[in-house]
Amino acid sequence: MNYKPLTFVLNERCVDLDVFYTLMFFRKPDKSGSYDKKLRIIEQYPQLESFDNVPTLSQEHFIKEEISNIYAHHKADLLNALNESRRLWINVEDRFETAVTDVFASFPWPEGDYKCYLSVIDVNAIIKAEKSFQLFYGMVSRDITNTVIAHELLHFMFYSYMERYPEMDKINLWKMTETFNKFIQNTDRFKDFKYLEDKLLDIDQEKILSELTRELNPESATVEDYLHSYRSKYL
Repeated sequence: MNYKPLTFVLNERCVDLDVFYTLMFFRKPDKSGSYDKKLRIIEQYPQLESFDNVPTLSQEHFIKEEISNIYAHHKADLLNALNESRRLWINVEDRFETAVTDVFASFPWPEGDYKCYLSVIDVNAIIKAEKSFQLFYGMVSRDITNTVIAHELLHFMFYSYMERYPEMDKINLWKMTETFNKFIQNTDRFKDFKYLEDKLLDIDQEKILSELTRELNPESATVEDYLHSYRSKYL
């Protein structure tokens, strides 16, 4: 499958996704990505801090009501973010496709919806089965928007590529794909999609990244070069 242009979405599904992920992170705290997602959401919206005092059967209604109110309050900002993120991505989409082809060669893009759902919570969750993801409306700027979009799309390519290695466990696979993205996105090939400087991997993965960067030439390395080195040394 050839690259499928990304569709930007702002509708009721965006609200439903935010309710789903907020509930999930509040009920089962997640600190992956070097931050606590529940705490980050509460920092954004202090009114959600009372969640733990809400009866279990009423929690979904509580979150749904609060998230809906947030969408209503930021309606104009969300619409502006939708239009601006679409404009920014369209300007670099062809360059992204070229850069990905340089790394993955003829490997096809996996089938999926490829939708970017605007979000009011700052977690940028992916919907892996649909090949879609969330984009926090508050980060829509030239330096961040395209980087985040490229980051999520690279995840879909990498996960699909790794299906040829079914023995890989989920934790190692997640660490491997995050390290791969930082390895690739810091190259000139991806100069329009530079990895966020303040986004850190865990200590072990930062060490692996440093070693791989010394061993391989990130500017010419393919995904297979990366995998061969990574799997032979760290798995």
